Amino acid sequence: MKIQLWDKARKIAALALVLSFSFAMTSRAGGPPPIIAVQPLGVSVPLLGTATFTVVAISGTTLSYRWLKNGNNVPGNNNGSSLILRAINAGDAGDYTVEIKNAGGTVVSAVATLTLLADTATITSQPQNQALAVGQTAAFAVAASSTATRSYQWKFNGAVLVGATNATLTLTDVHASNAGSYTVDVSVPGNTITSQAASLVVTNPVVNLVTSGSAGIGMTPSGFAFQMSVPVGSTYVVEAASDANNWVPIATNISATASVVFLDSAAANYSARFYRVLVR
Repeated sequence: MKIQLWDKARKIAALALVLSFSFAMTSRAGGPPPIIAVQPLGVSVPLLGTATFTVVAISGTTLSYRWLKNGNNVPGNNNGSSLILRAINAGDAGDYTVEIKNAGGTVVSAVATLTLLADTATITSQPQNQALAVGQTAAFAVAASSTATRSYQWKFNGAVLVGATNATLTLTDVHASNAGSYTVDVSVPGNTITSQAASLVVTNPVVNLVTSGSAGIGMTPSGFAFQMSVPVGSTYVVEAASDANNWVPIATNISATASVVFLDSAAANYSARFYRVLVR
């Protein structure tokens, strides 16, 4: 019985010695290293957005932080438990960690990945169908919104229109060969959307000639005058003939109004004069 008591006393003394030694070692080392209670989490952020990483660590002594991206120090104010990155761009994407240090040592967090979301453009106004007469001007337009800078590429029947890289497409002096389907690709880095198709119909205009019935129309002291209806913006050619067969162009103009009065000052020189108007 005495031996058992002695053994028990010896074990207690040994335990006390171990605890005393551990305490002394802990005191000399400055305490245990930090313990990470909450790891930073990965985030997905749109272009020019804000990313925030946060870590929660436990320590009995003062903590210091150093944030790293792909193993390299993050410049700026990166010495807190949270890292805030504003106006995110492609160069900010990567793997982030944080070193946490106290007097007892250093620990490194798990990796938190910053992913840049692909920007998308939104078309807010689609190009519209148009029906025009030969010689008129077609104007297609698209409106779009996006965070990133947009680029444009117009297509005709699916084929790229070289040089047509603006939000508007203007076609002057249209002809039957211009009739078809027009679309525009709106692009931002990493993403492209295509507009709805807009059709262009080109028709040969009907030109009405009025040679009498109005003041100043018909034979006048200055020559023969007649009125004609021509689509605004169209190029028209007035041709004349003495026998209705051998036509000669006598004037070429662009109509500024839908109704044009033309004066042939040489009409008095002919016993008969025929006229026709061609719209280009």
